[in-house]
Parts: sequence; C-alpha cells; structure tokens
Amino acid sequence: MMKRIVFCLASVLTAVGHAGDLTVPFSSDSAAVLPAKVRNVRVTTLTTTVADVFNAQGRTEGLAAQMNKTITWEDLAKAQSPGMDRHTLRGYLLARGFSLNEPVGQTHGIVNSRVTATVPVLAYGLTPKVTMAVAVPVIYSHVNVATGWTAYPSVERGLQTLSADGRHNKVLQNEPKLQNVVQTEFASKGYKPPRDAQKTQMGDVTLVTKVRMLETTKLGVTLQPRMVMPTGRRADINDVFDVAGGDGQFDVGLGVVTDYFPSGRWTLTGAAHYLNQLPTRVSLRIPTVPNETLTPDVDSRTKMNLGDSVQASLTGRYKLTDLWTLSAGASAQYKQKDDYRGASYDSYRYDYLETDTEQAMASALGSIGYSTIALFREKRFPVPFEATLTGSQVFAGRNVRKNTVGAFELAMFF
Repeated sequence: MMKRIVFCLASVLTAVGHAGDLTVPFSSDSAAVLPAKVRNVRVTTLTTTVADVFNAQGRTEGLAAQMNKTITWEDLAKAQSPGMDRHTLRGYLLARGFSLNEPVGQTHGIVNSRVTATVPVLAYGLTPKVTMAVAVPVIYSHVNVATGWTAYPSVERGLQTLSADGRHNKVLQNEPKLQNVVQTEFASKGYKPPRDAQKTQMGDVTLVTKVRMLETTKLGVTLQPRMVMPTGRRADINDVFDVAGGDGQFDVGLGVVTDYFPSGRWTLTGAAHYLNQLPTRVSLRIPTVPNETLTPDVDSRTKMNLGDSVQASLTGRYKLTDLWTLSAGASAQYKQKDDYRGASYDSYRYDYLETDTEQAMASALGSIGYSTIALFREKRFPVPFEATLTGSQVFAGRNVRKNTVGAFELAMFF
C-alpha cells in the first residue's frame, strides 16, 4: 500500500541573514513511512521574498535598517581609507573648528532578496519500518541593493570653508568620496561595493531516516534522526549581502512525529524536533565595537558554534475526497545564542558577534493536495503521484526574517 512520506526540509534553505538562522517551514510532517522496497521521488519548488525582519524586540524593520542612520563629520572621517586620508580629513576639520559630532547627513539603504529553491528528495523503504531519504537543494537568489545619502547644508559649508586653503588641499581630492559615503566606507574596509547580484548554487545536503515505533488504527509514531552536511557555500565575508548556500558546519538532529486518526478523514499530527549545530572553524570579520556593521579585521580561524534549535508543530489534515486533501498547521521555533571564540583579537570582540543571535519564530502553514494513489489502486490511473500547493507565513519572532514562502511539490512512487 502506498503511503505518504513528507519531510520538513526548511533547514536546507538559507536566505539573507546570519548562518544557522531559523527558517519558515514549507511542508508538513507525517509519521508515515514507505513500504519496503518502494521508492519515492519528491521535487519541491519554493520561492520567497525577504525585505523585512523581526528585530530583537520583535518589531518589524527593513533588511537595510542599519544603513539608515545619521552621519557625523567623525563618521565621514572613519569612512575614508586608513592612514593619510582619514587623519588628514579629521585634522582639517578640527583645525577649522568643526565639531566631529555635528550631523552632516543621512544614509539610505534598501535591500530585498528573492530566493527560489528546487529541492529534490529521494526516499526508499529500506524495511517495512525504516525509510531513508536524501535532499539536495539547488538555490537561486536575486538580491537588489540601493544605497545613497542625503547631505545636510553643513557639508557644503564645510567644503567651501576648506576650499579656501587652495586647490591642492588634500581634502578637496576626497570630495567624491564624501559625496558617496556608503560606497566609500565599504571600500575602505575591504568589502565589495553594495550591488545587485544573482546566483545559482547547491545548498546543504540533508539525510533523514524515519523509523516507525508504533502503528495502530488510531496512532502512528516515528523517530526521525537526520544529518545536515556542509555541502553549500558559506557567505562571502567580503560581501555584506551575499546569499549563502549553507552554514559551513555539520548538524545532527532527532525528531518525534505522531499521527492521530480521530476519524477516517481527519489526521492530526504533532511533531517535535531538536537540531544540534556542531562547532567548526571559519573565516569571519571581527567587530571592533558593539553593533558594528562593517569591520576591516578578519580572523580566518574563528571557532563558530551556532546555537542549537528546537521546533514544535501541530497540523490538521482533512480528506475532502480520495483525491483532495486540505491541511493547516502552526509551528513554533527557538534557537539558542551563537558562540564565537578566537585568538587573533581580544576575546570581548568575539562576543560582539553573538549579539542578537538568539532567535524565536512563530509561523503558520496551509496547503491543498491532490493524489492519484486511490485511482492507481483501482487501476483507473497509470501513475501514482501527489501534487501539493503550500503557503507559509512568519507572523511573529525575534531576530528572524519576516517572509512568506510559496511552495509546489510533486511526488511520484515506484
């Protein structure tokens, strides 16, 4: 008898944000396993647009919120290249009586990212009680970035004052840099300039095993061990807006999924999952002060231990007919704070990397599915397949992306 097998593969997709972030689920759990020697191929295509996040206080803000800030003369000086450019500007300003804390403008940034992933999953019924599966995501991303700044009149007055020193004044040579402060700051600290970018890449491969522990007419229980392998590319530390393919470390997890059948048409599924993100060493930029967005310092041997996460979900399914099924569910997730250590800089600077890495997320999911399995059993349709259309929405959280995910899944059994 054909049985449905669904794996919640949200962890294989990484969008704009920190490595190891929580991600909104785009499929439902099920305690069902495949019959022995039956194969199942599922291909899920999902897409999401990320423009906003929930901050540490649970309020919504744009992805580029940290780029929207008031700029002072001191910020302009710090944005210049280290050495003569920076010291010359600061020295001239002080010599002419300017206050380095005087506001001179406002930076602006708009960032949004569209991520589309295709996730093929191959599953095999190893025994009547054990099913094994592998998921290999392919991720396409398109990031749009727009930056700029509005200069206050004090900038023009300052340049006019400084120009009185003569045409060969060192500061005047930097005027184009002053008028494009965002690009200048990125370049002075060794970052790639903010720009639109798109790429297609492989994500982290996930291996999942489903072991049936109990099956009665009213109840089904499975254990779900899994491993995530770091096959996806980590984010480029020189590109603030790079979309990574993976986190760079191994993950191991264990889940328990329970199906309850109150009637012939209803199924209630409760699930709980725990994921342990194993430590590794990676190359990271190390902040010099708290909440620093851009820093020139790099430690190529930073010890990174991303926080472990837990997830609990409840889903209800109702069979309208033998062909059509409606599903709805909710999920709550929590991730511990990350831990970073290194020997290249003072230990307190690594602690700055841990700021706002503790996460919480609440999301909802709804789907409609069509299956030909009943027709196949009656020999009225040549191929047993399932097609599911799903929508997921993050509606609350802390330090997570606020996004909607749309997914279409096609599954075949043979």
